[in-house]
Amino acid sequence: MLTLNLGDRKSESYALQWKHIDFEKGYVSLIQSKDKFGNLKSTKGRKATKFKIPTFLIELVKEWKQK
Repeated sequence: MLTLNLGDRKSESYALQWKHIDFEKGYVSLIQSKDKFGNLKSTKGRKATKFKIPTFLIELVKEWKQK
């Protein structure tokens, strides 16, 4: 669901960690990606990208985190 709303690459979604989500401000920071071996690497553009995500999605991700 998050990837559909962000429009990011799969490798960037696979590398997302809870610390990359700012629940207070409603932002996700994409700062790394994973290669096909599961190793963390920089994003394709070699820079962090910050996305604002909708409130309903923040709530959904919060629920998911609590499980």
